[in-house]
Amino acid sequence: MTPLVSLQHLGLSQCNNLTDEGLDRFKTLATSLNLEIVR
Repeated sequence: MTPLVSLQHLGLSQCNNLTDEGLDRFKTLATSLNLEIVR
């Protein structure tokens, strides 16, 4: 399982219906994950 897939599962499990707050949190997690991968 790739980090992105696990991140998607984590995001979907935490917020079943994508609210604006959940979407913002997901984007923040994805961005921080991308920064870690780039390093």
